[in-house]
Amino acid sequence: MRGLASVRGKDFRDRAWTESGQPEIVSQFWQEWLEHENKLYRCCLKLMNFNPTEAEDALSRARIKAWGKVQKLGEKIINFKAWLMEVTRNVCIDR
Repeated sequence: MRGLASVRGKDFRDRAWTESGQPEIVSQFWQEWLEHENKLYRCCLKLMNFNPTEAEDALSRARIKAWGKVQKLGEKIINFKAWLMEVTRNVCIDR
């Protein structure tokens, strides 16, 4: 079920981003997010005192925040993995 929801959500996001003229960043964002999602979750888990519920919530908030920021920053992000880690860390700290 998770895969189907992700596919549907990604298709919607792709269309929204395409309208703004940067479809390659959309696919890059989701590809990078999925590649690093487990590491980002472990980061959240550690920063949330190993509480899985809080870690999952923080990861969801980080995903939303990163998606919003990537639309504004786009090509200005040099090291995408480091940027994702920083956004995730900040979300956990700001809880």
